[in-house]
Amino acid sequence: MAVTYEGWKKRNPGKDDEYVVINKRVVAGFMEPEEFADLLEASINEEYDTEKIVVKVLNGDKAKWIKKCADIAPMYYQLDRFHVFKAIIRQK
Repeated sequence: MAVTYEGWKKRNPGKDDEYVVINKRVVAGFMEPEEFADLLEASINEEYDTEKIVVKVLNGDKAKWIKKCADIAPMYYQLDRFHVFKAIIRQK
């Protein structure tokens, strides 16, 4: 499963620090990484003018197939927040 979005904005400006994502889309499937990367790219191409996209970032949990998607399609890979915090807690 992959979730794409354009960015985020404050849910209640001036009231709290909660954010919501803008234009959230979900892609899911049981397939090889190459096929999933193609499906993800097709979903992005369907919604956006990809010539205007400056940076694409893929957050993941260190799974090999997720990293492979980042190698197939032009995007940066980084560990998602949940797994970053989990790794920090384990270090203590």
